[in-house]
Amino acid sequence: QSLVVGIGINTKATDVVQGRGSLEEIGIEIDNTQLFTLLDTVISSLFENKSNLKNVSLENHDMNLKILLKNCIYRTQKCTVTGVTNDGNLRVESHTGEAFSVSDDLSLLWPDLQLQ
Repeated sequence: QSLVVGIGINTKATDVVQGRGSLEEIGIEIDNTQLFTLLDTVISSLFENKSNLKNVSLENHDMNLKILLKNCIYRTQKCTVTGVTNDGNLRVESHTGEAFSVSDDLSLLWPDLQLQ
């Protein structure tokens, strides 16, 4: 069996993708060989037969994601994600108590999400 997965990643900020998010814009410098090796490792591990391992509860993964996405920077202010609006926007609150509804994910920085 084989599986083909296509992933598009902007690595450099060019005139075409400026502001749309790229590894360069968030401070990750990695060459293509390292990037492809990392992606291959992560994606292939999702499809491994791990029958000799105990089943892992997804609750731990959800908790890790909640921790990683809890803190963000919006309009140069450190903020905390407090929820999601009925419209699907993120609710964030600054450390000074100011509340925002954010629909543009490009305006958020996630300091806890770093390349491992």
